[in-house]
Amino acid sequence: MIADIRITSISLLVFTVPLFLTVLFEPAERKQTEDGSLKITAVSDCINPVDSDLKSEVQNKMLPPVLLDSDSPDTVPLVERMRSHRVPGVSIAIIHNGQIHWSAGYGVYRNGSSEPITCRSLFQAASLSKPVTASGVMLIAEKGMLQLDEDVNRYLSSWKLPNERDFETEPITPRRLLNHTAGMSVHGFPGYDASSSELPSLTEVLDGRGAVNSGPVRAIHPPGTEWRYSGGGYTVLQQALEDLTELPFEKWMKEVLFDSLGMQNSTFAQPLPDSFADYAASGHLYGDLGIEGGWNHYPEKAAAGLWTTPTDLALWIIEIQSALNNQNSIFGLDQIQEMFTPGMNGWGLGIQIAGEGDSLYFSHSGANAGFRAYMVGFPHTGQGAVVMTNSDRGTPLIHEIIRTIAYYYEWPQLQPVILTSDES
Repeated sequence: MIADIRITSISLLVFTVPLFLTVLFEPAERKQTEDGSLKITAVSDCINPVDSDLKSEVQNKMLPPVLLDSDSPDTVPLVERMRSHRVPGVSIAIIHNGQIHWSAGYGVYRNGSSEPITCRSLFQAASLSKPVTASGVMLIAEKGMLQLDEDVNRYLSSWKLPNERDFETEPITPRRLLNHTAGMSVHGFPGYDASSSELPSLTEVLDGRGAVNSGPVRAIHPPGTEWRYSGGGYTVLQQALEDLTELPFEKWMKEVLFDSLGMQNSTFAQPLPDSFADYAASGHLYGDLGIEGGWNHYPEKAAAGLWTTPTDLALWIIEIQSALNNQNSIFGLDQIQEMFTPGMNGWGLGIQIAGEGDSLYFSHSGANAGFRAYMVGFPHTGQGAVVMTNSDRGTPLIHEIIRTIAYYYEWPQLQPVILTSDES
């Protein structure tokens, strides 16, 4: 008798961080530290579902990456997985049928604290800033102030992107900056610790001069010839939007996007204003060390500077989905279709795209010092989720949460692998 093992359902969770998964759960660390840093409990919900069974399954029955369809899977409560991964705080928002189905916070603001994460708790979105920025570029393009395929230097007045390598090919355009095909330098930014007396200006960041901890933002490959992820490219766009609107980036994004969508707990302001800092979770590095001062500052706002909540980002996802389905939205259908036009490496404008038909989804992950985040939306089924954590250890836990949500909410992609065993 031979066991015939075949894979009947495979879906991949796409992150820009390498994916390392094991078939079985690690044992949960049940012993709490003396300072209470592992005391993790669910807190009051922000939005409660009509059907609480799905929420209960996500919270109490976390799934492994591989399931046998003949067996009842071993499941573990979310709070135990947080203990195992040593992640102090998690916040989740789930989209179902085109609406926020529920959102909730778990754990604490910082190790050793008893202050609970709530749905109003702010997290650094890290690179989730990029798709939000891209939607802001779409709005300014819709106003006729910017063309996606024009040379970006046309929209820059306070600084110009040098052509140091004399690329006599295609121009560096907003479209190529948005989909990472402009050949730009500087993958990401480390941020500046809270003790920094003054953040560098945007032009100093772009030129890599002064007390800047990143290199100059320059074209290092001919535009349009390869896909190269670049936070530097989004920093160029930040400067272009400030020059075009004659407003600070965070103010313009608030006026045209956050206020319009009711994203009251979101800001691109750096450093974080006191009115928001009171609700900000503290970041934690590997080794469970809290970041001095709570978090780093990111003057590269468009690439990495967004502070927000999963609930606010879920509102943004729903608006993008509504626009793509030609429903009432602040975004025009033509502009959103531009965002969803896949280029090299499966990237649209600010978003990674996979699947087709009802299985089409868009996503992005984020990693700042002490914070990890992920968001995903299925525009044709009205599904999606946002997960944010306050720890460098958050990525494997996010993988588990997303595949668990995908399973119980019957998403067309991202569920655990299902194996069928037949005897012959």
